[in-house]
Amino acid sequence: MGLVGTAMIGYLIYYSVQVAAEPHPICDTPQHGYLCAPNISHVWGQYSPYFSVPSELDPSVPPSCTLTFAHVLSRHGARDPTLFKTIAYRGLITKIHLRTRSYGPGFEFLKNFKYTLGADQLTPFGQQQLVHSGLAFYHRYRSLALQNGTSPPFIRASGQARVIHSAEFWSKGFHTALLSDTSFSSPTPKFPYSMVIIPERLGANNTLNNKLCGSFVSGKYSHIGSNASQEYLNVFGPPILRRLIANLPGANLSLSDLPLLMDLCPYHTVASPGGASVSPFCSLFSQDEWRSYDYYQTLGKWYGFGPGNPLGPTQGVGWANELVARLTGTNVEDGTSTNRTLDGSDETFPLDRGLYADFSHDNDMVGILGALGLYEGKLDNTTRGGAWESDGFSAAWTVPFAGRVYVEKMKCDAGEELLPAPSWSSYIPFMKQSSPYGPPQPAPGGVVGWFNDKIRGIKNRNNRTAAGAYEQSGGGTGRSHRGFGPLDPDEAWDTRVGHEADAYAGPGGYYEEQELGLATPRNPGDTTYGGSSYQMNLATNPAEGAPRYEEERGRTRSRSPGLTANPFADSAEPSNISLRGVSPRPMDAQVGHGKPKSGETQAKRSSMFREDV
Repeated sequence: MGLVGTAMIGYLIYYSVQVAAEPHPICDTPQHGYLCAPNISHVWGQYSPYFSVPSELDPSVPPSCTLTFAHVLSRHGARDPTLFKTIAYRGLITKIHLRTRSYGPGFEFLKNFKYTLGADQLTPFGQQQLVHSGLAFYHRYRSLALQNGTSPPFIRASGQARVIHSAEFWSKGFHTALLSDTSFSSPTPKFPYSMVIIPERLGANNTLNNKLCGSFVSGKYSHIGSNASQEYLNVFGPPILRRLIANLPGANLSLSDLPLLMDLCPYHTVASPGGASVSPFCSLFSQDEWRSYDYYQTLGKWYGFGPGNPLGPTQGVGWANELVARLTGTNVEDGTSTNRTLDGSDETFPLDRGLYADFSHDNDMVGILGALGLYEGKLDNTTRGGAWESDGFSAAWTVPFAGRVYVEKMKCDAGEELLPAPSWSSYIPFMKQSSPYGPPQPAPGGVVGWFNDKIRGIKNRNNRTAAGAYEQSGGGTGRSHRGFGPLDPDEAWDTRVGHEADAYAGPGGYYEEQELGLATPRNPGDTTYGGSSYQMNLATNPAEGAPRYEEERGRTRSRSPGLTANPFADSAEPSNISLRGVSPRPMDAQVGHGKPKSGETQAKRSSMFREDV
């Protein structure tokens, strides 16, 4: 029956029973992702649900090769808006209700529309997306899963609730496929799987949510993305705004309201059961206007966190160095955002697994892809381009809800484990032209040399090293809108939303900001966060006798058998600090250490590496 056969049939039979009682169609599948209303749902920027992009390249493993390693880096699934976006959306709907004198054709539903979306958490559809993602991962890497036997994929998640829950639902999908595979003869791995949760705190070293660079977070480089998207909004927005004003007389909508109103289309859709009910907000705009919206969001990601920002790709160097370590089975050598305590332990950063899974945010993934050299070039701020013209980069194609990146290593006829020789951009499935390279060939210098070339390109871009990105922030005054202000990691580049949210907050900031230390200090004696400075120490092979800076970073060659520091957090971090990060909701109060108690549901599972909150 092939790889899909027994690996997926058990889940699909169960799922079909659930769907039989539901009136909505199936819009999301493990193999192809989101299929409903593709003309518009595939151009919702980072709010698009994951879908299979068009490709002229064959993603199958060459006949003469076998996979030896697979690593997925995934964004969390579809969610409710962040708290501060929810405040802005509710305020917009309230303004329309209070001021609008009449509703034009197609706008009538707004008269009685009630805003009921929550904040920050995965929607049921988002949970389903990650189950499907786990099924798809097992399907593609079934051979490695069978080889690993009782060892499940090694999982890490950034410490925000929706990211952790995404990892949990992904593992459910993977485990369901494994249980349905009659070829799996080993004892099944213990479920739920354990995972490493990396805190999202100010000053914490976290390669899945990097907030250490002051110049990038709140300095002059923090507004490049929002400025670029605003410039394009000034181009495509006015004609749409005039039509909205004509159909909502008296509402006094502004240009800044336009993206908020368009955002409600994808958010309202992914909040529906199975994501199957396309929101009436979607019909307020044409297909061409949605393509402009997608480009607007794409500019924000490209210039906010990607190659368009001089410091964007440097934020992903830490994760890239962790990937080098996993691919080569050697110690992590890095001086940027890695957590040396976690990465220095076999328990929290093993190097002998065949399958790995990391869960993060869209902004961080854009920086990581930039560090890997996947995308290059420049996007025009005033003329819309498509994904084909930008080597496959668009917010919808690259970092949609539940978007993912697979990294593979394989062994071919020569018996040597290989990575492709050309740049990754030559292998991405978005390239319209055919690739002249053919099957993978050995990379000069091996895996480490190949990655060093990529990292070196990041270090030398604009004559600025990655180490230069980790300079002292110098504190600052006023509220920051880049990770340290009220905004969520997914929305940090959007200063427009920050201003919308500020309209609803008091002078001292929101209660959650004060509680988490994110608000502007009120008293002269209050302190502000200042970034740390790091000596850059990329994964290189220095010449004999050359000095090695920060040798203490990473584990020793002996894997630090006598390590006595807390293995579950950076040594500089006390273990009693909350893991709430910037999410306004605490984690499930029932989550704790150890194995689930008898009768406890899987939803209450705990990680052996999670701190109590």
